[in-house]
Amino acid sequence: MDIGVHRDLCKLIEDITTSGNSALDEVPCKAIKNICKKSDLYVKAAFTMLMDQIEREHSQIRMSCLLLIDQLFCRSHTFRLLLTADLQKIMWCCIGTNASMPLPRPRNVAESLRSQAVKCISEWHQRFGEHYKKLELGYSYLRRTKKVDFANLEAQNNQERMRAEAEAQRKQVVLQRKLDAVKQQMDGTGVVQ
Repeated sequence: MDIGVHRDLCKLIEDITTSGNSALDEVPCKAIKNICKKSDLYVKAAFTMLMDQIEREHSQIRMSCLLLIDQLFCRSHTFRLLLTADLQKIMWCCIGTNASMPLPRPRNVAESLRSQAVKCISEWHQRFGEHYKKLELGYSYLRRTKKVDFANLEAQNNQERMRAEAEAQRKQVVLQRKLDAVKQQMDGTGVVQ
């Protein structure tokens, strides 16, 4: 493992998880993924760094960690093996399944974090659950013991998608009306089109 690349990886993860942004910055995220493609040693280093960061007492940092974890989980078998072995930590730090470890402030971000974590675990289970026994067990634990309603989550996602489509359609209608009004105004003033 190249020490300089390892240092760069740690710096990138530190920066992206402590930025305070609600979404991951594309450039450092891509750089992290490119470093992780080089070797499983970098994947392991990224995993270790993210597991350290996810314990920090700030929900925004945990949210950024979760978003990056999701990116790496979907791309790396090694990362999936590491994460499924430590899935309980994700459930404690992002969903709040351990009553003695409540999610940190800010509250609004903590609620978003919980929702995002449930969504991620549901998607991971759908895509990879049959290949990773611990992921299957974690999903079952959330569904049966913690009474997480994954079916309702899918319904909410469909409602959100339909709401977004309706909003986009409404905006398109408004823009078309404005365009028609400008055309009429130009026709009335004698301006050549």
